[in-house]
Amino acid sequence: MIDFLAIEDFMLKALLMGFAFSALAGPLGSIMVWRRLAFFGDTISHSALLGVALSLLWQAPSQFILVFFCIGLALILTLIPFRSKVSIDSLLAIFSHGSLALGLVALSLMNQPPVSLTGFLFGDILALTWEDIIFASLTALGIITLTIAFWRPLLTTFISEDLAKSEGIPTSLIKIGFALALGLAIGLSLKTVGALLMTAMLIIPASAGRYLTQSPATMILAASLMGILSFVSGLWGSYVFDTPTAPMIVVAALGFFILSRVLYVAKR
Repeated sequence: MIDFLAIEDFMLKALLMGFAFSALAGPLGSIMVWRRLAFFGDTISHSALLGVALSLLWQAPSQFILVFFCIGLALILTLIPFRSKVSIDSLLAIFSHGSLALGLVALSLMNQPPVSLTGFLFGDILALTWEDIIFASLTALGIITLTIAFWRPLLTTFISEDLAKSEGIPTSLIKIGFALALGLAIGLSLKTVGALLMTAMLIIPASAGRYLTQSPATMILAASLMGILSFVSGLWGSYVFDTPTAPMIVVAALGFFILSRVLYVAKR
């Protein structure tokens, strides 16, 4: 059993990042659940690997290029109206997996890529730096502050866009702001759970919170709490059973989701 009074430095960093990520994932994940934007998040996180490859090709700071790439992609997907015989879900899936494949091919063509591909795909939460935690914490604080400041316009826009427009709410600006926040969060947090598991930690805790609460505000709080519990449980499980950390965190989140579903059905 982990002695939290004599906790290792790397474990402390992982826990603090878990708290910061859960704080920013609460509002962002809840909005994604309300608007059914799981594919949207998947597209950004999967495509982020292409941003990593570009940063290596250009010999630029990977974190800067990654954040810039994720924000730019989120804005493009938000602003460009897709008019096609193919559904928007299909287009997002094509873009997501195509960009992921292109990033993998680009990295494979390098003789000795100076990054761990596994780390970007599945996360490397035990190799975080204090700078990573500070940036994630500031991002979480900013997202929480903006969510509180623009709560009513946000809620109205993402629950009923037609109602928001009738009330004169600038829905386009609201959606652009959400795209910026989501792109920034994914770009800064990719090291935590990785490109393949990022959306899971945005969606699963929020979905669990939806079963346990009856209002949007409490759903966000529940989603953040579920995220924190998932990180703590996943880190503990990874330590005890010697399993990969990020997948174990997602497994813990899945367990809490199943429990929330059982409690929801039991109440009915």
